[in-house]
Amino acid sequence: MTDLDTLARSAARELLDRSAPDVSARYGELRRIRARRTGAKLVALAAAVAVAAGGWRLAGGEEDVVEPAPAPAKAVAITSAQPR
Repeated sequence: MTDLDTLARSAARELLDRSAPDVSARYGELRRIRARRTGAKLVALAAAVAVAAGGWRLAGGEEDVVEPAPAPAKAVAITSAQPR
């Protein structure tokens, strides 16, 4: 009976050793998941800002109409009417 009892205890101990979670690996995996989610949130935020800015520019209409510059005037030489 002691052989069966020892065998059962060793099997239970081995099962516990194999099924014990690897804390450092799990923590690293959670950090990678968090980094991926944070990156996805930042990309989504940047896309939302770009869409909002584009919509704002389109909704603004043509209020800021750029007019062409006037044609340059010819330079007129000023001469005095009296000779020196």
